[in-house]
Amino acid sequence: MKKSYNELFPQSFCHNQKWTNDGIEFCASHNGMLWGPYIFLEPGDYDCCFSVSSKEDNSVVAFDFDVCAEGRKMLIERSPLSRNEQGLCFNLSLPNAEDDVEFRLYHLGEYSATISGFHIQRADYKPMPMFADSFLIYKSKIFFADMPHRQSNSQQLSDRVVLLQTADAYRYSKILDVSSAINKAYCQRRKIFYESFRGTIFGDKPFQATYNRVALLWFLMERGYNGWVLYLDADAAISDFEFDFTNYLLNKRKAGMCFVFHPVHEAGHPLQFFGNVNAGAFAVDFSNPLVKSLILTWYSFYREYLSSEDYARAVNWLDLMDDQSSLQRILYKNRIHLEDHIAFEPIQHEYIFQALRSDHSSESSIDDIEYRINQLTDVGAKNGIFF
Repeated sequence: MKKSYNELFPQSFCHNQKWTNDGIEFCASHNGMLWGPYIFLEPGDYDCCFSVSSKEDNSVVAFDFDVCAEGRKMLIERSPLSRNEQGLCFNLSLPNAEDDVEFRLYHLGEYSATISGFHIQRADYKPMPMFADSFLIYKSKIFFADMPHRQSNSQQLSDRVVLLQTADAYRYSKILDVSSAINKAYCQRRKIFYESFRGTIFGDKPFQATYNRVALLWFLMERGYNGWVLYLDADAAISDFEFDFTNYLLNKRKAGMCFVFHPVHEAGHPLQFFGNVNAGAFAVDFSNPLVKSLILTWYSFYREYLSSEDYARAVNWLDLMDDQSSLQRILYKNRIHLEDHIAFEPIQHEYIFQALRSDHSSESSIDDIEYRINQLTDVGAKNGIFF
């Protein structure tokens, strides 16, 4: 079903306008205003554009605009905004990072027009073929790229479940030594396949092994795999050996679900939004083309959009967009297509334990790693696995 503009662009607000399925309709001789979406922007130059449709002459100036941050700080003073073939477009240059950035559009009542969307992206944005829309900083509506996918010739794989883990070869590998022993024992009991990889696929620093999951999922897809993948971080292990993940995931498929994600917050929490999930434990069903589209988009960001220089310059977690944030962005922007196919369930509270690091802004200390290993050792002991 086609979504209304309010559903597509929920963080926007407007005054004196008519809501339609095509967007926000401003009528001639009737002033109005649109503002939002209150986003954080890093320093840099940005291309911004309101998508507009109207039968009137482009030469008629019917809108003013301004840009502010944190309610009062003016970034661009109110100015006339002319329409071109792309829409109502302008440039924004930020010498410093700004929060709660608000783009305000004023309709002057000169003619009728419908605003159907808004997007902003960095002026130095490096487009990825067929994925250019997937990592806009903000856009009202995003569609998955229409990509052909390799189909498996072996349908016997479709009921398989692979438990997948990864870590770098040295620093976090010690944690994987413990969690993998627990997870392998579970997999042997439940006849689940187990795979792991040690090293760094993107970059050469231990923390950059976090991006491995994206590449490993893509590798599985390229192999023609079309079953479920249960991904667990190196610090995560199955805590309930009595739980049957294979049956659980196959029942999700029967119900039309192809993703299982653990939400960061409980439903109804003010900080919980669609796509705010933990990437440390999730499941995806490669028999569904939606999963393949998501993996292609996710992988292309780390393979095509970021360069080797980007990885080399990064010295801590916050220097590049982490894989959880990029996943959340893809899910949120494609929620129209995904909302009926994702099961948001607290799997990490019920069946999986994750020994989370204490500092999320830098690499774990040796003491922190040892503490997390001890936590996982306790999980193993509860299931009859001793180290």
